[in-house]
Amino acid sequence: MEDNPEMQKLLHYFLSTRWEVFAAFDLQTALELATDQRFEAVLMDINLGEGTTGLDGLRAIRQTTPNASTPVVAVTAYALPGDRERFLSDGFDGYIAKPFARQQLEDVIATVIQTM
Repeated sequence: MEDNPEMQKLLHYFLSTRWEVFAAFDLQTALELATDQRFEAVLMDINLGEGTTGLDGLRAIRQTTPNASTPVVAVTAYALPGDRERFLSDGFDGYIAKPFARQQLEDVIATVIQTM
């Protein structure tokens, strides 16, 4: 789930040659997608605006969809020391800080998919 249209385009551009990519701008759409099908991984922005966070999204996917055990990667601009560890301890399976390179993103996704 990513609320920024430009970041959605970038993610699609980076990933669509390897995976089928679905995008959601908001939690409601993300939950509808996550209820309708099973994914290999979910990328979740942390700062979603309008009072919703990526942690809210993670919890909702874990509680209410067939993707409860699907790896969820925090994709975020929060990149201070300790942020990665905090997001992983909150329940995310992977973490990548913006800005990132295509290979970094692919590596994170491949890692979380392999460990599940």
